[in-house]
Formats: sequence, C-alpha cells, structure tokens
Amino acid sequence: MKALALLIPLIITSLLGWMISEDYLSFGGGEKDLFLLIPWCLWSIFFDLSGLLLWRVAASFKVWLLKSLMYSTLSLVFVWMSLFYIWQ
Repeated sequence: MKALALLIPLIITSLLGWMISEDYLSFGGGEKDLFLLIPWCLWSIFFDLSGLLLWRVAASFKVWLLKSLMYSTLSLVFVWMSLFYIWQ
C-alpha cells in the first residue's frame, strides 16, 4: 500500500507533463505551462524521499501518509522561501 502511495504523485506528474506538452491541458499557452509543473514535480520528489525515510518509523499507514505529506510540503515551502530570499 505504501509503495502505491509513493508512486501516485510521480505518475500524476508524468501524466500532467504529457498533457501539457501535447496541449491537452493549457493554462494560457506557451512554455509558462511547464513552469507550473515544476513545484508539483519538486513536491512529488520530496514526498517520495520523505516517504522512503519514514517507511519503517511510522506506525500506521495514516500516520506515515500524514507525516510524508507534511514533510514534503514544508520542504517545498523551505525551497521556495530560500530561492525567494536568494533572488531578492
């Protein structure tokens, strides 16, 4: 069950990337659409990394999933804020 939960964000990321590149999904045209995919891709990578690190630590599936979601979101916020701080 945990392995499937780890694969779902990566599958959605590749599906969204394919839909954007084939113009099935358009947010205004151009290369800007792919820039919307970058935060999702980073989040899914962070989710996989935190999920793998918490694989044996968390007691139940629900606790493991909530901690993985929290750590991946906080990691993305940290990266976003540090890039914002660097570019200021």
